[in-house]
Amino acid sequence: LRADSGIYYICLKLWDRAGNSSQVAKKVFLLPAKPEVNISLHAKGKDIIAIMRSKDKVPVTAWRMELWSKDDELLNTFSGGSLPVKIRLPIFASLVDKSKIDCVLSVRDSLGSKSVHHINDFLANIVTVTHGKAGKKAVSDSAWHADF
Repeated sequence: LRADSGIYYICLKLWDRAGNSSQVAKKVFLLPAKPEVNISLHAKGKDIIAIMRSKDKVPVTAWRMELWSKDDELLNTFSGGSLPVKIRLPIFASLVDKSKIDCVLSVRDSLGSKSVHHINDFLANIVTVTHGKAGKKAVSDSAWHADF
């Protein structure tokens, strides 16, 4: 059965055939929730800048972004250890409407939960460039893994 959210103590007891024993206990916090991320994109000259922020209070400890073409060619990868972060995407703003780029974003928080986001037509779905203003969109998760 899945445990409720909260603070738990996990105790591991070991013993061998000779009767020697040992134990270790650790206090853990269980929060069965996926890490959520906000991504905003805006044009700055000929560049597109992506800004990623965590939506919850649990700190992000690792993230990885992959940009893929429709021909399944890996265009670029970015990774880091915390959010918020600003990334200059190597894509010219003039190609936004013409290009079909998919994004795979993996995020892990300090509690060990991770989420994998598959974003089809990444630039077409998120970017709204109008008079220098950028559109914002919360990224929805397509898979969640509670590694504990």
